[in-house]
Amino acid sequence: MDSANNNKQAVMSFFDELKHRNVFRVGVAYVIVAWLLLQVADVILPTFGSPDWVMQAFTFLLIIGFPLALLFAWAFELTPQGIKLEKDVVRSESITHLTGRNFDFAIIGLMAVAILYLILDNYVLEKAPPKTAEEVTQDAILPEGKIMLAVLPLENLSGDPEQEYFSDGLTEEIIAQLGGLDRDRLGVIARTSAMHYKGKDKRIDEIGRELGVDYVLEGSVRRAGNRVRITAQLIQVSDQTHLWAQSFERDFDDIFALQSEVAQRVTHTLALELLPAEQTRLRRTRPVNSEAYEAYLKGRYHESRGGRDGFLRAIEHYEEAIRADPEYALAYAALGHTYSMQVYLGHIPASEGQQKFWYYTRKAAEFDPSLAEVEVNFADIWFYKDWDWSAGEAGFRRAFKSDPGSESAVWHYALCLHVLGRYEEAIGVLERALPLDPHSSLLNYGLVEIFLDSRQYERAIEQYQKMIELEPKDAGIYDSLGDLFGDLGRYDEAVEVYLKASSLAGDSTERVQELRDAYRASGIRGYWRKRVEHLMATHEDVPLFPFAYIYAGLGEKDQALAWMKEAAQREHLSLFTLADMYTRLGEHDQALALLEKAYEQRNGQLAWINVRRGWDLLRDDPRFQDLLRRMNFPE
Repeated sequence: MDSANNNKQAVMSFFDELKHRNVFRVGVAYVIVAWLLLQVADVILPTFGSPDWVMQAFTFLLIIGFPLALLFAWAFELTPQGIKLEKDVVRSESITHLTGRNFDFAIIGLMAVAILYLILDNYVLEKAPPKTAEEVTQDAILPEGKIMLAVLPLENLSGDPEQEYFSDGLTEEIIAQLGGLDRDRLGVIARTSAMHYKGKDKRIDEIGRELGVDYVLEGSVRRAGNRVRITAQLIQVSDQTHLWAQSFERDFDDIFALQSEVAQRVTHTLALELLPAEQTRLRRTRPVNSEAYEAYLKGRYHESRGGRDGFLRAIEHYEEAIRADPEYALAYAALGHTYSMQVYLGHIPASEGQQKFWYYTRKAAEFDPSLAEVEVNFADIWFYKDWDWSAGEAGFRRAFKSDPGSESAVWHYALCLHVLGRYEEAIGVLERALPLDPHSSLLNYGLVEIFLDSRQYERAIEQYQKMIELEPKDAGIYDSLGDLFGDLGRYDEAVEVYLKASSLAGDSTERVQELRDAYRASGIRGYWRKRVEHLMATHEDVPLFPFAYIYAGLGEKDQALAWMKEAAQREHLSLFTLADMYTRLGEHDQALALLEKAYEQRNGQLAWINVRRGWDLLRDDPRFQDLLRRMNFPE
């Protein structure tokens, strides 16, 4: 009992000492002053175009200062002779009761200021409306022709890396909204190329020069519970002038309205004269099932990263979105597309993937047949399954016309023209799209493939070189260029770019030198033998099928067949891929038998026999000619 009383007295004594040293008063005064400083900074910093980290650093310093202020109040005392350590002050001479009274007056004054600020901010002062286009553009010189704009990836300020899908999704939606407006006057860099700058520390003038844009919209997004806040600023590239900086905040359920607010602010600044339909589309928002939309954004995030694991995680999230909202057409369309891509990349058997692709596409059409994604998916069915070339082309064209800024719509339409042998039309579609999406691997490689199949090899080489300028550290581009040089018999050039690819892929200087020495000693065959040796020693889980191609190129038919058969057992190789390898090895009867089987299964890849140069070895065979006739390719 005595012990408990002693503890209680000790605690009371400690609190009395805190009161005596004015620690409580200092803490209260500090919190009020810090809050007032944050309100002032929140108003002033955006005016000067300060980046988000300045506010974050300021807030962090104020937080760190709180315990330091309390420690200072405990350890020091203000005396008539100045500030002294508390232990050096004789208790009978202490004037803390006087300073405490002053602190009380100060706290009352600060609280009055804080209350006055809240009353003025919420009930008296009118919020300043956004500046009109005329006011904002007084100091900005708008281009006379087409305005080019880049929307950089919104920075995730949630403090949770798992929220990256959310900031990326909002960026994509804002790009889509702006990209669909007044395309003759406004060009918006596509998502793929905008995301290229995510996490990269580049100046605005560098980004503007690389993308060829006049303006850059950058900012951040913070999500706290059900509230979402976007802080954005529009910058004129020519002189890095901040035309405006503004925060937009709403509940998550109003996320589409939030995105529209940002887009409208941009259009006002750039003095875009929107058509009534465009104005209506910007203002029209719809309620969102937050759980379904969030799952959909997660699916898009993982799908964009590709790979087998990326697609599997995307499928999980799309299915989660559909469970949350069984009528969510966009999630059905995305799910169908994901299965289609898995088939295309050989991740799953065609029979499984195509069945699910068709099912989910039809479900999407039930709920929203106007979606561009639905149009593309149906066109895929007509074109690659039904071989109804005219219906497929019309569907791809409609999707392209409705959303010419969509990488998917552009790519599918160009592929369609490519399959039909209308090379110059396909080239035109891609070359017009690439200025808005210069970093798109789909569009760049699509253009290369057209040049190759139309036998325009020098143009293909030039395109590879442009891609290298944009992505100088991408080993895959060098490898592809090396393959082209090898096909053309330009082995010295081929090996040089192959060696560059090896170096970029992480091979040691010694390994690169071994490959160079092997080429000098035994030519291209020596190079490939040494490369096979390196691959087998380094990569335990390397795909097997490339070895079949390598040995086919070396003219070692038995080795190529052995690798091909082992790969066919372990990897999902399509009939089309196997037929291609048999063609290369001179096994034309087996190749044609596989193509016939693919025809019976309505294999979508079969459309490419019309144009791919790899099938030139079979073109004079009557059986191949009959297959082309039955597929009814247009003249």
